[in-house]
Amino acid sequence: MELTLKINENISAKQAAKLTELGSMIEEGTLIEQDCQNAVRLYMIAAKAGNPEAFYHMGRVYMNGIGTAQDIAKAKLYFKQGANCGNIDSIVAIGRIYKAESSIEQAVYCFKLAAEADNLEGIIEYAGLLQETGGDIEDIMQMYRKAAGLGNIDAAEALGRIYEDRSNPEYSPDIAVFWYRQAAGLGSAAAEAEIKRLEQCTDKDIDIEIEYDDDI
Repeated sequence: MELTLKINENISAKQAAKLTELGSMIEEGTLIEQDCQNAVRLYMIAAKAGNPEAFYHMGRVYMNGIGTAQDIAKAKLYFKQGANCGNIDSIVAIGRIYKAESSIEQAVYCFKLAAEADNLEGIIEYAGLLQETGGDIEDIMQMYRKAAGLGNIDAAEALGRIYEDRSNPEYSPDIAVFWYRQAAGLGSAAAEAEIKRLEQCTDKDIDIEIEYDDDI
C-alpha cells in the first residue's frame, strides 16, 4: 500500500514529537509496509520544528543512506543540532564521528556527557576511549562496572581482562574470574573459556560481593 502524506509543516512541538514517532514506525514497517522515504520526510518536518529526536533520526538516515543519499556532512550537522538540544543519542553519534576524525578531546567530552546521563552506549564508548588513550584506570573500571551492572557483556569481559592484567595495581585473578562469570551468565562463550583457563591457576572458590558506585 502506498502512503501519501499531506502535512502542514507549520506544526507545534507536540505535533513534531508525534511526527517523529510516526516516522520511526513507518521506517520500521510497524504500521504499514516499510517506507523509508516517507519516514525521512516526517523526520525532516519534525526537525524543522526543532524536535531533538528528529535531529538524531535525520543524522542517522544521512549517515547510513536510509531513504536518502548518504551524506556524512549533513549527518554531522543534524547530530550537532540534536546534541545542542540535549539529545543523548545525538551526543553519542557526534562523539563517534569526532572519534573517527581523531578529534579525541571532543569525542571524550561527548561520551562523558552521555555517560553522566547513564546512557549505556556512552558509558562503553567513554570507557573504551579512556582505555585507548591511557586514561586513569580507576575511571575506566568505574565506567565498566556501571555498564556491567546494566547488563553489558563487553563491560564485564573488559573488567575480567583488566583484573588479570599484572600491570593493574588491583590485579586479582579471583576478581577477574568473578567478572568473567558475570559475562558468561549473560551469554558469553568467550568468558566461559576464560574462566576455565583462569581456574586452572587457582583452586579458590570465588564468592565476591561487588558494590556499585552510581557516581560518575
